[in-house]
Amino acid sequence: MNQAGLYPEPVLDQDNAAALLPELEKASKGCPVTIYATHRYSTPSERRQAVDLCQSAIEVALKMAKRPQYVPQRQGEGHDMLLPDLARVKTACTTLANAGEVFADEGKPLEALAMFKSAFSLNDHLRDEPVLISVLVWAKTYKQIAEQFCKHTGQFTQDPWAKALLVGVFGQVHRPDVARCLLFEASTAAQDASQTCHLHAMVKMGTTDYENGAQPESPGPLSQVSLEDKADNWLRFQWGPYVTETWGRFLEQVRKAPTDYDNVDNAERQFHSAFQTCPMPPSILAILLPEFGGLSSQFREIVAYQQLVKLGFGAIASGHAPDVSGTVDPFTGRPYRMKSTSESWTVYSVGKDRNDDGGVATGDRESASDIAFSWDGKTASLRGQ
Repeated sequence: MNQAGLYPEPVLDQDNAAALLPELEKASKGCPVTIYATHRYSTPSERRQAVDLCQSAIEVALKMAKRPQYVPQRQGEGHDMLLPDLARVKTACTTLANAGEVFADEGKPLEALAMFKSAFSLNDHLRDEPVLISVLVWAKTYKQIAEQFCKHTGQFTQDPWAKALLVGVFGQVHRPDVARCLLFEASTAAQDASQTCHLHAMVKMGTTDYENGAQPESPGPLSQVSLEDKADNWLRFQWGPYVTETWGRFLEQVRKAPTDYDNVDNAERQFHSAFQTCPMPPSILAILLPEFGGLSSQFREIVAYQQLVKLGFGAIASGHAPDVSGTVDPFTGRPYRMKSTSESWTVYSVGKDRNDDGGVATGDRESASDIAFSWDGKTASLRGQ
């Protein structure tokens, strides 16, 4: 089973950002992308020196950001498929954002904004990859750029072009293409399952123990998924055809009705419906359910984070406190909340199974799923995860 149809045809090099990846790899060697490490580059002059060392990489990254498409060519199947060098793209995005911070340090808001906008544009190319890891890299890089941008927001609020950037870049929520990611994961899992190897796995989903054959009365959320080694082995060629057949059937369903899988809630419901009614032993489900558990959780989290950023920067651009009425954090299922004073406001989401702490989100272990966006009239800040 191959991934034919999952990717568009390659485009001309002058339109395709991916064609510049080899050039970027060469230009970025030796580039100190981690210029904000606590023990190095702590002053504006040191940061400027570090960015100067990255000029070649910045030039290539700017060219990539301006190109309208990102269409990598594909070779191989399953886990042997050639995937993009995501680390290089992330490095390029980081380099552009770092340059934006340096220009902001030097009081050059227009140059800073141009760099930040290019960083977001380049990062958005990663969403064209229907691969879960690519979506996760895009999400993490989005957060990083947004946090860097927040430090300098006060410099931009009086500039009309800057406000347009706030609305244009942050005023939208990009929902990852769930259907295409499922198609790729289905194809990869089926291809991998057809190979001979050993599997030691047990999966538990909430209170449902699939290994012991227990079946739930109705589909529920993937609340807890774990893989553990077992003493007994079975060869993958003995059960691989069942996995291939089931994933193949699921793949066909996604192809026929992609809108049924266009968001996480729909996809999760369809996923449970497909696999909880299939005539497969619980040991086969062990390789299927963990794949979707991570997909579901990560997609919800990035959409929630973007929604928070949209509320925050939209309010800054309008000059008014955020309107959170009717908004819901898709990751926790709880409404976004807002607190304000005469000079500042905070819009936030309360983490799962936590009391309302007024938007105190530190990113530590006990508040890991709290997120908060604050504005004091001069500086914005993003906290939490």
